[in-house]
Amino acid sequence: MRTHLITPANGGDRESEVLTFSALLMLLGRRSRQSIYDLMRRDPSFPRPRQLGSEFSIGWPRGEVMQWLHPGRSSS
Repeated sequence: MRTHLITPANGGDRESEVLTFSALLMLLGRRSRQSIYDLMRRDPSFPRPRQLGSEFSIGWPRGEVMQWLHPGRSSS
């Protein structure tokens, strides 16, 4: 089963885009997957990943990550 990601390129808006591990690492300026796992464990307000299809494929809703990064801004 293939998962269809909603991205700006295929008609979705940026807030509904799903960030992969690589994209999340780049956005947050982190160097390892472990740093993301540590962040998830230490900060309960950090967005939880969503399962994307296979049990090993996860992603983070861009809107939730951006809201976490900039809590004073609205997502609209």
